[in-house]
Amino acid sequence: MSAINITNVSVLDNPAPFVSPFQFEISYECLTSLQDDLEWKLVYVGSAEDETYDQTLESVLVGPVNIGNYRFVLQADPPDPSKIREEDIIGVTVLLLTCKTVAVKKIRLGNQKEGVNFTALREIKLLKELNHPHIVELIDAFPHDGSLHLVFEYMQTDLEAVIRDRNIFLSPGDIKSYMLMTLKGLAYCHKKWVLHRDMKPNNLLIGENGLLKLADFGLARVFGSPNRRFTHQVFAYSSIDTKLDLDFVMYDMLPRCDDLLEVLLGSADHLYRALRRHHKFLIPVFATWYRAPELLFGSRQYGAGVDVWAAGCIFAELLLRRPFLPGSTEIDQLGKIFQAFGTPTQSQWSDMIYLPEYMEFSYTPAPPLRTIFPMASDDALDLLSKMFIYDPRQRITIQQALDHRLCKTVAVKKIRLGNQKEGVNFTALREIKLLKELNHPHIVELIDAFPHDGSLHLVFEYMQTDLEAVIRDRNIFLSPGDIKSYMLMTLKGLAYCHKKWVLHRDMKPNNLLIGENGLLKLADFGLARVFGSPNRRFTHQVFATWYRAPELLFGSRQYGAGVDVWAAGCIFAELLLRRPFLPGSTEIDQLGKIFQAFGTPTQSQWSDMIYLPEYMEFSYTPAPPLRTIFPMASDDALDLLSKMFIYDPRQRITIQQALDHRLSVESSSVSFALFMSSNIWGYAYSNVPEVIHYAAEITPVLCISIVMDSLSASLTGLESTLFRVVRGSGKQKTGAYVNNAAFYIIGIPTGLLFCFMLHFKVKGLWIGVLTGCTVQTITLFLITTFTKWTSAVTEVSTV
Repeated sequence: MSAINITNVSVLDNPAPFVSPFQFEISYECLTSLQDDLEWKLVYVGSAEDETYDQTLESVLVGPVNIGNYRFVLQADPPDPSKIREEDIIGVTVLLLTCKTVAVKKIRLGNQKEGVNFTALREIKLLKELNHPHIVELIDAFPHDGSLHLVFEYMQTDLEAVIRDRNIFLSPGDIKSYMLMTLKGLAYCHKKWVLHRDMKPNNLLIGENGLLKLADFGLARVFGSPNRRFTHQVFAYSSIDTKLDLDFVMYDMLPRCDDLLEVLLGSADHLYRALRRHHKFLIPVFATWYRAPELLFGSRQYGAGVDVWAAGCIFAELLLRRPFLPGSTEIDQLGKIFQAFGTPTQSQWSDMIYLPEYMEFSYTPAPPLRTIFPMASDDALDLLSKMFIYDPRQRITIQQALDHRLCKTVAVKKIRLGNQKEGVNFTALREIKLLKELNHPHIVELIDAFPHDGSLHLVFEYMQTDLEAVIRDRNIFLSPGDIKSYMLMTLKGLAYCHKKWVLHRDMKPNNLLIGENGLLKLADFGLARVFGSPNRRFTHQVFATWYRAPELLFGSRQYGAGVDVWAAGCIFAELLLRRPFLPGSTEIDQLGKIFQAFGTPTQSQWSDMIYLPEYMEFSYTPAPPLRTIFPMASDDALDLLSKMFIYDPRQRITIQQALDHRLSVESSSVSFALFMSSNIWGYAYSNVPEVIHYAAEITPVLCISIVMDSLSASLTGLESTLFRVVRGSGKQKTGAYVNNAAFYIIGIPTGLLFCFMLHFKVKGLWIGVLTGCTVQTITLFLITTFTKWTSAVTEVSTV
């Protein structure tokens, strides 16, 4: 239910018949029913020759009566002729006031010549455009009796009150949560090119549900122009105590609404008039305690760094539970900053000597941050040190702060501990022990582990999706480069595990997690074990049935890294087919599906199989050519698959050999070219170091190899695509095949061009990339539009 809802009911078509009782109908779609304790008020709006408005609150509504479909009939007394002439009435405003609490910010408009305060207009304009869960909502704005009333959603408290209240315990998790919400709100503002410029704890409001929201955008400005100059302080009309104009005035909207209406629309404002002083004075941008050094030195050309510094001060205040840098004047504030972080040198901040109000201070060395924040974690200190860099150009951005290790979203795995006698689950202990020792870009990171409420909580880095979801989603196009890239990352993660003598033993697509940046990581090490001892026996009841190697299905308890290789081969096949490769319903059925795909193994192929505990004979089935199973796979892909699916685990290819295979060696460059062809702008912008790293591996000889392979792939893909388009129907998804052809014809050359340009450091690199991407994007758009149209026509004709 809305806090305040104002509905204008126009009676312009027939303004005369205001007989008693006056009755009209409104539609109120935000309500399905009306509570008995709601109060209504009616305002008649009139216009005289000078176009001024008169309002009266004398009329009390009878009703409303719900007549269904969100419609309500209202009956009211006609307007008082002594207050407003009937012929001047042009409309009626109905105020429905609920029992919900709102916040009203009251701003004096000044005299008629001065008009509306520009600060208020800016705040209204910005808040109407900013729509985010961590920015306070402006519900309404209306003028009355020389004041502008801004109606906001009501928030129970603010961060300053929480910090000051010693009865409230702030855990590290609470501090992280408040900082994360603050940074998310600021990041949204900066994304919209808005500087807040008044960040402080009492402008961070907290609702009943614990949600934090940025408020008070009176000093906010749009930024982005490199030559735009801002002030480091502003002129304003106000009272002696500036809080009277700048802070929220909270009102409880009780069922008895008469007093409330007097506050909202009445003329009593004695307190304000008594305190107001009609003179200008300076309000600094930011409260002094939260002002960045460049503002204190009088800079008028600044950017988002001023909000970052203020956010750092708020973070420090959360950690200390007191103001961090409480300077009494601007000079004193600079002194406190230098005392905390040392006096800046020319090497730290070369431009400071050119600032308008720069002055020299005696040198003070920077103390270790640990002495100021003894209880803070290493990650918290690292983030603080980056937020408090003197040079605003080197200071961390809000988005970089959100990407910092401390602020990352995490995933929590909850494991029941059982009763006290049973103790901690051994599987959980093994997983914790192994993940603490495994540190690799393609293995999920275990951040923390702690017991709580009868459970063990494992805190992992957050990954957006997994490979199974990618494979199943038909809206995601997997190019050969994408498949190679996913396999390369899988093999690298497995190779690291095997190098550390660790078997994963649960390889499957939904245990391969994918982050926002496309990075794949191995997860779920609950079944992992250390191997290496030749006599060590393991259980064979590991892996999901679809990904079990034949030796496990025959009951082997002495096995090695080959079981992970077989599972990786199944995942590779699943990527190529976009469906499970060997989906057996039981262990016997699984063996049958394996023999159907690769033939029944003979003694010459696997001499030791007859000695396995659960070995059984199967009728002989010859092996079909792999090309019949994977018709679209390249020769290199088929060769690697054939080596990963060798029956004898001693002859099966190792993970390292798979990484050294021709397909994998080229995938680091070829897949990068293919990947960049469709994702070049977003990826290159945010991953420049990785782009340069991959491009550096592209030698002139490998460039020629890439060109030849790409031309071959293009011809093969185009031939297959045209063949299917000619023979196909709407049911065969013609559009997908033509899009595939478009990728081969346009995407690959664009990616290759980019790689060439990076390797040879072509002058005007980004201009070339922009041109190539623009041509590629437009062409792909035209082809996609055309194919969607042809597919629709084909489907209609087929029907």
